[in-house]
Amino acid sequence: MFWYKQSLGMKPVLVSTHYKYRIHGEFQSSNRFRMEVDEGNCNLHIQNASLSDSAVYHCVREYIHQSEFLESITVFVQSSKRTAEVLQTQLVDIDRGESVSLNCSIQNGSCNGAHSVYWFKKSEESTAGVIYSRGNSSDQCEKSTDSPTNSCFYNLHIHNVSSDQTGTYYCAVAACGQVLFGNGTRLRIREVSEMLVYVLSGVSVFSTSLVVGLSFCLCTNNNTDRSLKGAAAKTKDVPKRLQYKATEQVNRRRQSHDTWSECVYFSVEQ
Repeated sequence: MFWYKQSLGMKPVLVSTHYKYRIHGEFQSSNRFRMEVDEGNCNLHIQNASLSDSAVYHCVREYIHQSEFLESITVFVQSSKRTAEVLQTQLVDIDRGESVSLNCSIQNGSCNGAHSVYWFKKSEESTAGVIYSRGNSSDQCEKSTDSPTNSCFYNLHIHNVSSDQTGTYYCAVAACGQVLFGNGTRLRIREVSEMLVYVLSGVSVFSTSLVVGLSFCLCTNNNTDRSLKGAAAKTKDVPKRLQYKATEQVNRRRQSHDTWSECVYFSVEQ
């Protein structure tokens, strides 16, 4: 087991080894670093942490000339007396597939020296790690005529945001012999809740059924009205059937009684 320290913009430096229980180099002389092994775990302890301890510490296992990174831990050490302050937006919501620019600003105070900026990303699946670095970023600073302080602005552009890019992004600025960290910006994708989807689907189905039912009722009423009007018009146009009766009285001399002859005509149109 090995522990390495990687300061911002620097190569990893060996801190300790497991098989010899040894602290190496400058870390041995400081007497602030010690290593403990407990039930197969190799732990590195740092006492009285200082600003120079801000770095990424890698736990590496080596076996037959093969190295495996077991853990990478980012340590942020902040001074109680800050000469500058890093400001970040706390939360950014964005739709899937869109692009976004994460902002970071720093008030340098009386510190006018060169500085470097770094961006870290931390998510639920992984610990914080450096994703972007830029040295000598003083060209992005503006001098205010009303104030002796300098204001520096930095942006991290992320295109076509997906779920893999969500997480918390930290802006770190190395200036005036110290590393200053912002509180982080959480990048989140707006998602429609499943319950809202179910409710909207139910409302849509109900509305569709209601429209279909009303359309059917209106269509049925219209057909009924047309049938009634057609029947009334047909009855009006049918000719009246009249019955005429013609009665003829015939007087016959040879008979002693009268004989009546009657003709009835039907379906005489007027």
